[in-house]
Amino acid sequence: MKSTLRFISIAILTSAVLYGCKNGPIGIFASLGGETSLGTDASKGFKSASPSFVVELGANYYAGIGKLWKRSTTAASVWAPLGTLPNADTVYADSAVTVSTGPTMYVSFKDSQGATAGVWPMTGTSWGTRVDPAFPPAGTTLEKLLVANNQVFAVCSTASAATPPVVTYTVYFLSGGTTFTAITSLSDMAARPIGITSDGTNYWLAAGTKLYTDTVIAAGSFAALPDTPIAFTSLVYADATLELIATGGNGKIYQTTDNGTTWPASATFDKSGTAYYFSKAVLVPAAVDGTRRLLVATDARYLPALSASGGYLDFDVTNPAILTWSATQNVNKTPISDAINFDTTIGNNPVSELVLLGNTLFACTGGHGLWSNRYGSAWSTWLRESDK
Repeated sequence: MKSTLRFISIAILTSAVLYGCKNGPIGIFASLGGETSLGTDASKGFKSASPSFVVELGANYYAGIGKLWKRSTTAASVWAPLGTLPNADTVYADSAVTVSTGPTMYVSFKDSQGATAGVWPMTGTSWGTRVDPAFPPAGTTLEKLLVANNQVFAVCSTASAATPPVVTYTVYFLSGGTTFTAITSLSDMAARPIGITSDGTNYWLAAGTKLYTDTVIAAGSFAALPDTPIAFTSLVYADATLELIATGGNGKIYQTTDNGTTWPASATFDKSGTAYYFSKAVLVPAAVDGTRRLLVATDARYLPALSASGGYLDFDVTNPAILTWSATQNVNKTPISDAINFDTTIGNNPVSELVLLGNTLFACTGGHGLWSNRYGSAWSTWLRESDK
């Protein structure tokens, strides 16, 4: 197995398509994995869950696994359901983001029936009052919270009365930590936004084959850029040289250095002739372990045909010549885990998202729980997160 890439075969899966690290059409209840209630058998349920998010606030990590769970950032600690929630309706933790102001964590909740129960802020270990109690507007569903450059956004969907219903999406921005305002140029979109990224000044948001940009967040301020070659599955800002890197469900990685005018593509990465479905990418800066990496999660549940892909692909992007990337590139770089550790942990599982928090990588899997790999003087190998 080459150290630049991790290729693995997984069994046929029929799970619903995820939205990044978020659950698919059957909603937040999917995070229980459909097998075991966390309330009756927490350990088994935790290990077979589909985490919807993991974030860091202060000295704790928080994860959405049906309920809102917490553990200390100390390596040896275990997870436990958060004992104090904002109110009786905030049953399921749907999505969450953090910002440096405070610092503050914003969590979107659903009630016991799966209806949106609002967005609530936490500073330190205390809950604040509900953010904009009138949000989301009647008839809309809060899909996901997003963040870029400490600016919080929310994606909402609206379904028409037609059969089948026509679903459109609108993006809101959080102003002053109190009010969500619709961005008119990002309203009633036909495709669901897959992510937003920023270089500290510019913002880029991708939805379907549409790419939008802005510098000052305000209602109606995002402008459309040329259409992208395909509907991207993730979008990350790298640096002034690389600019933007995007992934696709066709096993290709795309790059633009001219603000989205052109998108040179890599070769197709595949396993036994079946292209990988790239679900999400994360850039690991060289400051973490000395190698600038692009880790690309793969999730075969998106593919209509049989697929043998799981885990993630690990690219050394010290030299960002994307058109030369291939399965044989950078064979001398040190991998995050050895082949045995990878193959016996997340390599056999669909990974919806990889999340980097400080020097710790988390892997959100589909139905196989939450995993982590911490870097000290070396990577610690992939370990399953647990509540016991």
